[in-house]
Amino acid sequence: MTKLKAFATHLGISLVIFFAILAFILYFWYPQPFFASDGGWQGIRIIAAVDLVLGPVLTLIVFKPGKPRLKLDLTIIGLVQAAALGWGIWVVHFERPIAAVFLDDTFHTVTANDMKSRGMTQEQLQTFGDRTPVWIYSKLPDSPNEVEELLKNAMQSSRPIHYFIEFYKPLNEETESLLRTKSFDLAEWVKDKPKDKQAYEDFMKSHDSEKDDILFYHWNARYGVSFIALRKSDLSYISTLDITSPKTGKKASS
Repeated sequence: MTKLKAFATHLGISLVIFFAILAFILYFWYPQPFFASDGGWQGIRIIAAVDLVLGPVLTLIVFKPGKPRLKLDLTIIGLVQAAALGWGIWVVHFERPIAAVFLDDTFHTVTANDMKSRGMTQEQLQTFGDRTPVWIYSKLPDSPNEVEELLKNAMQSSRPIHYFIEFYKPLNEETESLLRTKSFDLAEWVKDKPKDKQAYEDFMKSHDSEKDDILFYHWNARYGVSFIALRKSDLSYISTLDITSPKTGKKASS
């Protein structure tokens, strides 16, 4: 076997492994809209660098037909690549979004690490719904004084109020009804912003058949605040919109 053939073989095996990992991450750990907004791309780049660059390039450097202890060298390369790949997968899993918590008029994404630090176990989280990641409604007290006190506690503890797990409610008939009343009037927001208006109109045109079944919400994720479109009928995800957010001035992740 020649050096280039050894490199191509190693790269081919690495590609198969990479696409299997990518499919798993897209389907289980970072389904849309989380993949674009919460680090899916960043995690995939780490894994690609390890799986598609590190191993095959080391093979290209080391491989020489008839070289003494070649099998040992290739075994060591395989072990190094596997260890680095394992580390990359662990990072992606550790930082994966595990919940989207709705508070006031915004969905806030929460990572597995953050949720664990708040004392929420995986078993407890599953009681809020069967989506992966799970979607949760945060219902604060009705008393303005109590809410004001909670906000003070949040500021003092540097803990965002959407992390207060004691106010979490599952998305059921009652909370879904409340959520539908808190959608954002995106048409009104973009009417005097030509570029954003065009993006909004393009989106609505592409979803003309279901235009009466669309609700918009702020999407506060790890990589900026954007907008998401959900179906009014079942609150399923439709799309993320590339429109300037009134909360941060940042653009949505496409």
